[in-house]
Amino acid sequence: MSTEENTHECSVVARSEETKQYSCGHDGPAEYAHILSGVTYEVDHTKVDQSKCGQCHLDEIESLITQCAKCKKNILPGHGCIMYEQDLCCLAVACGPGPMGHMPGVWDGQQFIDAFAAGTARLL
Repeated sequence: MSTEENTHECSVVARSEETKQYSCGHDGPAEYAHILSGVTYEVDHTKVDQSKCGQCHLDEIESLITQCAKCKKNILPGHGCIMYEQDLCCLAVACGPGPMGHMPGVWDGQQFIDAFAAGTARLL
């Protein structure tokens, strides 16, 4: 399977001037966002482990991210994607021949899971 080996740039950007000491042992901004391959992802601080700083969260998720083999768009765990031959692609129309004869699915952070196994297939 063609997935990028964590070659994308990742960083933490402060969203507040307030800093705090986290249980992980690091000091960091109380509110932050993550930048992954040039795309900013706002963090819902009500849903993340408040004991870990932004960098520790980023370190945990960084290895779970891959990129589209065609356009290099980030594909995060739970994101829809499709496998063309041995290339994992996002669902953008320009990134492949379309779903005809190919199975869409999701990226689970380690591998492509087809839609039937992932439970995302819908019969029309």
